[in-house]
Amino acid sequence: MNSRIALGSAQFGLAYGIANQLGRVGRDKVTQIVSHARAAGMNTLDTAISYGGSEVVLGEVGVGRWQ
Repeated sequence: MNSRIALGSAQFGLAYGIANQLGRVGRDKVTQIVSHARAAGMNTLDTAISYGGSEVVLGEVGVGRWQ
């Protein structure tokens, strides 16, 4: 299935966002978010090297089947 919605990952590596008061999302929470997004039919990640450690965290939680 191709989803038309991508999961953004900036907060997985940075304290990103104008309203963000909690900082980076922790690894356990990233695991939950990725799992729930996949179960909901999402298959595309929005990530970039400029998102701090987001690519490292995504690699640790396992996103091999994601685009």
